Amino acid sequence: MAGITTTEAVKRKTLLLQQQARDAGERAERPLRKWRRKAAREQAEAASLNHRVQLVEELDCAQERLAAALKMLEEAEKAAGDSERDMKVTENRGLKEEEKMELPEIQLKEAKHIAEEVALRLVIIEGDLEGTEERAELAESGCRETDEQVRLMDQKLKCLSAAEEKYSQEEDI
Repeated sequence: MAGITTTEAVKRKTLLLQQQARDAGERAERPLRKWRRKAAREQAEAASLNHRVQLVEELDCAQERLAAALKMLEEAEKAAGDSERDMKVTENRGLKEEEKMELPEIQLKEAKHIAEEVALRLVIIEGDLEGTEERAELAESGCRETDEQVRLMDQKLKCLSAAEEKYSQEEDI
């Protein structure tokens, strides 16, 4: 009979220790889960900021490409103008000369096509930037509202403290 009681006591003690271990594990997991949620929020915010930085960088890059394309377009237009003048002078020189004159026209078309693509990309990036700026303005507005609420709560707290002090002084009298 004593052997069964000892075995039962060991089983109970084992079950109790297992439950305590589960409870301790759960208590240890709570701060970890809280930290993970906070880390996830911060990572999301960092990703959002990184995305915004990326959009700004893409805008800068697109503006640089646009400037380069515009310069190329200007050069191509100048080259086309020069070519047109040369074509008038050399109309009678034959097929070989005509083929040489077509090259600047092709370059002009390619430059115009590139400029159109860059302009389209710029419009898209500017739209993305406007959306990002609107979200930033909304966030700033929310911060201002929160600051105003904190200021009002601070004023109320000061009023309550003053009233408490006045009441305390009146009680002392």
